[in-house]
Amino acid sequence: MPCDTASRKQRAINLEWLCSFLAAHPDVEAKQMTTLQVMQDIIKTETATQRFRYVDLMRAAGGADAAAVSAGRPMYFISHGWARPFMELVGMLTKHFSEEAQSVWRRGQGVLQLSEVFVWIDIFAMDQHRDEVTKAELQQLKEIIADAEKTLMVMDQAGAVFTRIWCLYEAWHAGRKGPGSLSLLSYGTDFKSREKVFIELDVARAKATAQSDLDRILADIEADVGVLQMSHDLKEALVASGLNEVPVGEGIPDSVTACAALLKAGLMCNLRGRLDEAEPLLRRALAGCEKVLGAEHQNTLTCVGHLAVLLKAQGKLVEAVPLLRRALAFYEKDLGPEDPNTLTCVGNLAELLQAQGQLVEAEPLLRRALSGQEKVLGAEHQSTLANVGNLARLLKERGNMVEAEPLFRRAVAGFEKLLGAEHPSTLTSIGNLGEALLMIDQGKGMGETEPLLRRALVGKEKVLGADHLNTLNSVVTLAYLLRHQGKLVEAEPLYRRALAGFEKLLGAEHLSTLGSVNNLAFMLVAKGELGESESLLRRVLAGREKVLGVEHRDTVSSINQLAHHLQAQGKLSQSELLFQRMLTGKEKALGMKHPDTLNSVTRLANVLKAQGKLDEAAPLFRLALAGFEKSLGAEHLSTLNSANNLACMLVAQVERGEAESLFRRVLAGREKVMGVEHRDTVRIVNQLALNLHAQGNMGESELLFRRALAGQEKASGAEHPDTLNNVAFLANVLQAQGKLGESEKLRRHLLVGREKVLGKEHPITLLAMVKLASLLQEQGEHGEAEPLFQRALAGQEKVLGAEHPDMLNSAALMSNLLQDQGKLDESENLRRHVLAGREKVLGVEHPHTLLAIVKLALVLQEQGKLGEAEPLFRRALAGREKLLGAEHPDTLATFGHLASLPEALGKCDEASQLRSLTALT
Repeated sequence: MPCDTASRKQRAINLEWLCSFLAAHPDVEAKQMTTLQVMQDIIKTETATQRFRYVDLMRAAGGADAAAVSAGRPMYFISHGWARPFMELVGMLTKHFSEEAQSVWRRGQGVLQLSEVFVWIDIFAMDQHRDEVTKAELQQLKEIIADAEKTLMVMDQAGAVFTRIWCLYEAWHAGRKGPGSLSLLSYGTDFKSREKVFIELDVARAKATAQSDLDRILADIEADVGVLQMSHDLKEALVASGLNEVPVGEGIPDSVTACAALLKAGLMCNLRGRLDEAEPLLRRALAGCEKVLGAEHQNTLTCVGHLAVLLKAQGKLVEAVPLLRRALAFYEKDLGPEDPNTLTCVGNLAELLQAQGQLVEAEPLLRRALSGQEKVLGAEHQSTLANVGNLARLLKERGNMVEAEPLFRRAVAGFEKLLGAEHPSTLTSIGNLGEALLMIDQGKGMGETEPLLRRALVGKEKVLGADHLNTLNSVVTLAYLLRHQGKLVEAEPLYRRALAGFEKLLGAEHLSTLGSVNNLAFMLVAKGELGESESLLRRVLAGREKVLGVEHRDTVSSINQLAHHLQAQGKLSQSELLFQRMLTGKEKALGMKHPDTLNSVTRLANVLKAQGKLDEAAPLFRLALAGFEKSLGAEHLSTLNSANNLACMLVAQVERGEAESLFRRVLAGREKVMGVEHRDTVRIVNQLALNLHAQGNMGESELLFRRALAGQEKASGAEHPDTLNNVAFLANVLQAQGKLGESEKLRRHLLVGREKVLGKEHPITLLAMVKLASLLQEQGEHGEAEPLFQRALAGQEKVLGAEHPDMLNSAALMSNLLQDQGKLDESENLRRHVLAGREKVLGVEHPHTLLAIVKLALVLQEQGKLGEAEPLFRRALAGREKLLGAEHPDTLATFGHLASLPEALGKCDEASQLRSLTALT
């Protein structure tokens, strides 16, 4: 029969004949011939004379062979790789069309006999004597897939099918037909294989035997949707294929095959970030395995492990831990404590405990897993090296960088030796080391960190491609480093590149995409672009609430971030509500003793402190410190940070003696743990110096500020934001000591640096401008000071808004200048604006609001508007007595101002009484 007379549907063969084909060619099984070898040694050989399709040979033979070729009946298109044993393909098909499997995926349509199942397999259906596929034949392939009842993508243990352009192209076109048009056959393959190929699926890196075929298919894809969109669409189609084959209903399955279908669909949903869909599938799979196989069967325990991992991702840590403990108990009993499966379970449990903040329990488990793998698998085994990295990350979280760093380096060296310098695992370990050094930053500056992160990124771009997920993760890490270094202009396009890549690959609501949105938001906060950053943070919160639920730890983290952002903008009442919601969620999910919950306590305390609610904030700071000391130890970085927070609280309460002791404790701890030149150590030097300055200890204060500045310049350079912060601190103390000339030089240098690094309209730049203007005012240089104030106020109103605390503070300072110049009406107007703004933003009893009342009363008194000034002084006095106490210096000062008014108002008796009270105090 001529080869061009067979229609597309008349090239499929039935599965019963395919089994007989194997029986007729025993070498296929005996020699484990690949599909390619079957094509070359059997198909091409037997059709060499006629040079046509094998199905045409079958028709020409007549009889049973001819009857086995489809005559237009429904057929299944088979997408498969040629490099694996042909027996794998046939075995997968016979398993899929077994009675048990069909009862699941055909969903009550009846069971087909093997003689009724027609499969379109390319080595039989296409002419194998042609070297290239033409454009017309490519179009014909699309039509064949469109005609097929379903496309069956046959996966092998190595996942080779996901690396071949033909297979990906075929599955993509099948998926475009809609749900039910594509099935992934993965019977007998383990989850790790499916996970790896699914995550790393990248059409741009797919291969073909013939370069011309690869070029033609890629050109067709680019003319359609492009390889990035195709990769995204194909993953969605594979998830849909899994969901389409799960047993109908919500009942407990009663067969191993049904359990496997539920497990596969659940795991694929999990890989795509569709956690809410994955959970009921995995729960049904587990219930089914328990029913069919028993609670201690290995397949049941596998389901237990997968469900625990999902619950961890959802933040349901309390429920996940007992599941893994259950699995571990069975593994230890049945397989022994040193079996690889047992050790893997130990490691998973350790990671879960780490996520709960139970670091003390997690560490020995990770050490056990690592020790066991070193003994059983060897020190250089890939699984062993993976756990080396896991232990390093846990030690990093505990602040034990001395032990963590060599482990990170061991992982890098081990992966380089085992897998090569450009293997993804090697590059990931390099990135982890870079992140660790970024945290350590002990005398290394960024000299080693930045080259490591750039090497990891370049390597991943070369090996995986510029738009691969792992590559995008490295883009994010490098961007974070650059932001940390103050290189905001270089960091921003990297953050935007990462976000665009995640959106294309994963979609707008995927968790990795939302994380990238979050990163960009923080970048914009650093640049002072608060409007866009707030919008992005709200997008992240909405997305995480939808995907993860309102109580997930990442959702709670988003609440925290948005609350901080609102706090920074002076929207304190909104911020407090969010912080309170965050704390409630953390306490419910993790418990009160978890470090994340304690951090939430601190954040709520901070916003209460910012609103002047000091009596509410102080016990929260003490609660957090006690919790960190108990759970992490006195020298842990989180404990030291908590001690620092309490010290700052005490400064606000003017309890400077206790504050000084805490600052010195924190300084000693950070010098020991992090080194004397670490940026966090330098920050404590600054805070201790500020506290000493407030206590009148100018000499030690100035020395500490100079030490901090020298250390920061050495570590980060003269234009780094932290260095410029230290310039500001030193300028402040010099100004306070009356060393105005030296302070002015520093403030001018600071303003130039801020403008260069952050831009002229950044809030921090504008603050530097205000500080310089205030110093010039103090020196009597009013002519230069006033335009600087005006420029700063205009910038702050534009960037921050008219009611932002920084804007109100600047307005208060300018009103001082106007009052000094005798421009009392202008000063009065500004002071009224400041008072109205602080009442609205901070509340009527906040210390800054009370100060604004006094300042307005003073300018009114200077104008002779004593009748307006008096009730303001009385209001301020009542507020300060209530908030600070009757003997606080600010209360007494207000009392003195009030005492000067009655005599001027002709209230002689009251004036005499007030003078007597003043004398007594």
